[in-house]
Amino acid sequence: AANPGNPDAGVWQGVNLMGMAWMLPYKNPGNQAYTALFSDVVLDMNSMTAGRTITLPAVTDIRGKLYIIKHSAAAQTLTVASSAGQYIVTIGTTTQTLSAGQSAAFISVGGGWATIFTLSGAQ
Repeated sequence: AANPGNPDAGVWQGVNLMGMAWMLPYKNPGNQAYTALFSDVVLDMNSMTAGRTITLPAVTDIRGKLYIIKHSAAAQTLTVASSAGQYIVTIGTTTQTLSAGQSAAFISVGGGWATIFTLSGAQ
């Protein structure tokens, strides 16, 4: 029914999402092993001089926490590890290795981490 006091009542209004900032927290942990914080989202390992490990936090009963991890250093191996023995991708697997130029997204699924995607590309 029309509302004479408000001609837009009951009408869906378009929302311009382009005006919203789609910025994600970005961090370069440096040339060291790193334990991800819950405030982290994008972690870019771009200054490794040797193989390094990023450890994801324990996520028992926490679903939907996202990390995007990029390996943009040259020729080193980056290992993504779970904490507290929680799985990554499949039960029984607690690490995933990224080569130079690869990126991967991990999402918490309550008892561990699922990989949403892994990309290979230019550094």
